[in-house]
Amino acid sequence: MPFSRRFSTGVVGLDGFLGGGLLDNSLILVCGEVGSRHKTFVHQILFNHVAEDGKAAYYLAENMSIDILLEMRRFGWLLRDYLGRKSWIFVKMKTSSLQDLSNLAPKLLEEEHSVNLAPGLKELKDDIHAKVEENYWTAIELNYILLNFNLKEVADLLLYWRTVARIYGGVHFAILSLDIHPENHVNLIKDIADGVLEFILRRSDRRYENLMIVRKMKYLPRPLMLNFTVGENGISVETTARIY
Repeated sequence: MPFSRRFSTGVVGLDGFLGGGLLDNSLILVCGEVGSRHKTFVHQILFNHVAEDGKAAYYLAENMSIDILLEMRRFGWLLRDYLGRKSWIFVKMKTSSLQDLSNLAPKLLEEEHSVNLAPGLKELKDDIHAKVEENYWTAIELNYILLNFNLKEVADLLLYWRTVARIYGGVHFAILSLDIHPENHVNLIKDIADGVLEFILRRSDRRYENLMIVRKMKYLPRPLMLNFTVGENGISVETTARIY
């Protein structure tokens, strides 16, 4: 039955607030301001998953895999062995314009998988289906897609992705920056997702405070606001929460 099983996030202090972890068969939107560490959060969960013999497929467009590898290395999350075993896969999403950039870039072993977005999103849907059926957890950086396809096409992609998650299981992440998209577009994605985690930076006493807002999650009675810190081992959530 969908949502009957929970997976630990591996993020210190978080699972208790979520009732034991993230629900199986779910699509989670992780969104945030630039610099708010929302991508770090997804990287941390996926790394913990593959370290426990899971599998992850990470779809990216405007970013290169080497940037993510270097960012994750800062926290000791080393992917080389997992890449070699295909338990972590980078999938490059390409359009005609991105193909031109790709031709200029060095060829990276980590990006040997790719999908072509030039004809539309069907090839991406098919690839998601194949990966999830093979028990990969998936994560997609949505910024480029949302900027280059109309809202209906993006909504259809998310609804398809959510349905595949229901059928085959796993926890899957849509990653979105909040600063660059119309509010109604973001709100539609929030409505489709099973869970919504929003990361913000708030200035307080001449410093910035890291906040994670659990706006929506299956079986969570009300939204939560959590403080977190970023240390050498990644994100840790403080043990008190504000309910609103």
